[in-house]
Amino acid sequence: MASLTLSPTPVKLQAKKTVRREKEIPVEQKEGAFSNFPISEETVKLLKACGVNFLFPIQAKKFHHVYSGKDLIAQARTGTGKTFSFAIPLVEKLHGGLQDKKRGRAPQVLVLAPTRELANQVSKDFSDITKKTISGLFLWWNALRWSN
Repeated sequence: MASLTLSPTPVKLQAKKTVRREKEIPVEQKEGAFSNFPISEETVKLLKACGVNFLFPIQAKKFHHVYSGKDLIAQARTGTGKTFSFAIPLVEKLHGGLQDKKRGRAPQVLVLAPTRELANQVSKDFSDITKKTISGLFLWWNALRWSN
Protein backbone atom coordinates (compact mmCIF):
# COMPACT_ATOMS: atom_id res chain seq x y z
CA MET A 1 0.00 0.00 0.00
CA ALA A 2 1.20 3.49 -0.79
CA SER A 3 1.28 5.98 1.98
CA LEU A 4 0.23 9.58 1.72
CA THR A 5 2.22 12.16 3.60
CA LEU A 6 0.65 15.53 4.31
CA SER A 7 2.91 18.51 4.36
CA PRO A 8 2.63 20.76 7.40
CA THR A 9 3.48 23.77 5.25
CA PRO A 10 0.33 25.81 4.51
CA VAL A 11 -0.51 26.28 0.90
CA LYS A 12 -1.03 29.91 -0.04
CA LEU A 13 -4.09 30.36 -2.20
CA GLN A 14 -4.15 33.31 -4.49
CA ALA A 15 -7.39 35.16 -4.93
CA LYS A 16 -8.40 35.54 -8.52
CA LYS A 17 -8.34 39.09 -9.65
CA THR A 18 -11.47 40.13 -11.41
CA VAL A 19 -10.52 42.18 -14.40
CA ARG A 20 -13.36 44.21 -15.80
CA ARG A 21 -12.95 44.75 -19.45
CA GLU A 22 -14.82 47.54 -21.05
CA LYS A 23 -17.20 46.08 -23.55
CA GLU A 24 -15.90 47.12 -26.92
CA ILE A 25 -18.39 49.14 -28.85
CA PRO A 26 -18.41 48.45 -32.58
CA VAL A 27 -17.24 51.31 -34.79
CA GLU A 28 -20.71 51.57 -36.37
CA GLN A 29 -22.26 52.21 -32.96
CA LYS A 30 -19.60 54.79 -32.05
CA GLU A 31 -20.07 56.67 -35.32
CA GLY A 32 -23.85 56.41 -35.09
CA ALA A 33 -24.16 57.52 -31.44
CA PHE A 34 -27.02 59.98 -31.05
CA SER A 35 -24.69 62.39 -29.25
CA ASN A 36 -22.79 62.89 -32.54
CA PHE A 37 -25.83 64.49 -34.17
CA PRO A 38 -28.21 67.39 -33.47
CA ILE A 39 -31.09 65.11 -32.46
CA SER A 40 -33.50 66.23 -29.73
CA GLU A 41 -34.03 64.15 -26.60
CA GLU A 42 -37.67 63.69 -27.59
CA THR A 43 -36.69 62.17 -30.93
CA VAL A 44 -34.04 59.98 -29.27
CA LYS A 45 -36.71 58.59 -26.90
CA LEU A 46 -39.04 57.90 -29.84
CA LEU A 47 -36.23 56.22 -31.80
CA LYS A 48 -35.36 54.01 -28.83
CA ALA A 49 -39.05 53.10 -28.51
CA CYS A 50 -38.81 51.89 -32.13
CA GLY A 51 -35.76 49.79 -31.24
CA VAL A 52 -33.18 52.16 -32.74
CA ASN A 53 -30.30 52.73 -30.28
CA PHE A 54 -27.86 54.34 -32.70
CA LEU A 55 -27.92 55.55 -36.29
CA PHE A 56 -27.16 52.87 -38.86
CA PRO A 57 -24.26 53.50 -41.28
CA ILE A 58 -26.35 55.03 -44.08
CA GLN A 59 -28.12 57.26 -41.54
CA ALA A 60 -24.89 58.41 -39.89
CA LYS A 61 -23.14 59.09 -43.18
CA LYS A 62 -25.99 61.10 -44.68
CA PHE A 63 -27.42 62.90 -41.63
CA HIS A 64 -25.50 66.18 -41.97
CA HIS A 65 -25.93 66.18 -45.74
CA VAL A 66 -29.74 66.06 -45.42
CA TYR A 67 -29.81 68.29 -42.33
CA SER A 68 -28.02 71.04 -44.26
CA GLY A 69 -30.73 70.93 -46.94
CA LYS A 70 -28.84 69.22 -49.73
CA ASP A 71 -30.47 66.80 -52.14
CA LEU A 72 -29.73 63.14 -51.69
CA ILE A 73 -29.91 59.96 -53.70
CA ALA A 74 -29.04 56.82 -51.76
CA GLN A 75 -29.18 53.18 -52.66
CA ALA A 76 -28.89 50.39 -50.11
CA ARG A 77 -30.37 47.01 -49.27
CA THR A 78 -33.79 46.56 -47.72
CA GLY A 79 -33.76 47.04 -43.95
CA THR A 80 -30.68 49.26 -43.77
CA GLY A 81 -32.55 52.36 -42.60
CA LYS A 82 -32.85 54.40 -45.78
CA THR A 83 -36.15 56.01 -44.77
CA PHE A 84 -34.81 57.15 -41.40
CA SER A 85 -31.65 58.43 -43.16
CA PHE A 86 -33.70 61.32 -44.51
CA ALA A 87 -36.64 61.32 -42.06
CA ILE A 88 -34.63 61.93 -38.88
CA PRO A 89 -32.70 65.00 -40.11
CA LEU A 90 -35.81 66.43 -41.80
CA VAL A 91 -37.92 66.03 -38.66
CA GLU A 92 -35.20 67.65 -36.55
CA LYS A 93 -34.91 70.54 -38.99
CA LEU A 94 -38.69 71.01 -39.04
CA HIS A 95 -38.93 70.87 -35.23
CA GLY A 96 -36.44 73.73 -35.08
CA GLY A 97 -38.68 75.87 -37.29
CA LEU A 98 -42.01 75.18 -35.56
CA GLN A 99 -41.90 78.34 -33.47
CA ASP A 100 -43.21 80.43 -36.35
CA LYS A 101 -45.76 77.93 -37.60
CA LYS A 102 -48.49 79.65 -39.55
CA ARG A 103 -51.62 78.32 -41.05
CA GLY A 104 -51.45 78.05 -44.80
CA ARG A 105 -47.68 78.01 -45.17
CA ALA A 106 -46.00 76.26 -48.09
CA PRO A 107 -44.93 72.59 -47.78
CA GLN A 108 -41.49 72.09 -46.29
CA VAL A 109 -40.78 68.56 -47.53
CA LEU A 110 -41.94 66.54 -50.50
CA VAL A 111 -41.39 62.79 -50.41
CA LEU A 112 -42.36 60.81 -53.50
CA ALA A 113 -42.88 57.06 -53.35
CA PRO A 114 -43.40 54.74 -56.32
CA THR A 115 -45.93 52.47 -54.58
CA ARG A 116 -48.75 52.83 -52.10
CA GLU A 117 -47.05 50.35 -49.75
CA LEU A 118 -43.84 52.36 -49.68
CA ALA A 119 -45.78 55.61 -49.19
CA ASN A 120 -47.54 54.03 -46.19
CA GLN A 121 -44.19 52.85 -44.78
CA VAL A 122 -42.63 56.29 -45.17
CA SER A 123 -45.68 57.89 -43.54
CA LYS A 124 -45.45 55.47 -40.60
CA ASP A 125 -41.71 56.05 -40.19
CA PHE A 126 -42.21 59.82 -40.07
CA SER A 127 -45.06 59.57 -37.56
CA ASP A 128 -43.06 57.11 -35.39
CA ILE A 129 -40.33 59.67 -34.78
CA THR A 130 -42.41 62.79 -34.25
CA LYS A 131 -45.14 63.60 -31.79
CA LYS A 132 -45.10 67.33 -32.43
CA THR A 133 -47.48 68.90 -34.86
CA ILE A 134 -46.03 68.02 -38.20
CA SER A 135 -48.80 67.37 -40.61
CA GLY A 136 -48.26 65.41 -43.71
CA LEU A 137 -49.95 64.04 -46.73
CA PHE A 138 -48.23 61.07 -48.30
CA LEU A 139 -49.00 60.44 -51.93
CA TRP A 140 -47.95 57.68 -54.22
CA TRP A 141 -47.67 57.76 -57.94
CA ASN A 142 -47.99 54.66 -60.00
CA ALA A 143 -46.32 55.53 -63.26
CA LEU A 144 -47.66 53.40 -66.08
CA ARG A 145 -45.92 52.83 -69.35
CA TRP A 146 -47.93 53.90 -72.32
CA SER A 147 -47.15 51.99 -75.45
CA ASN A 148 -48.41 52.72 -78.94
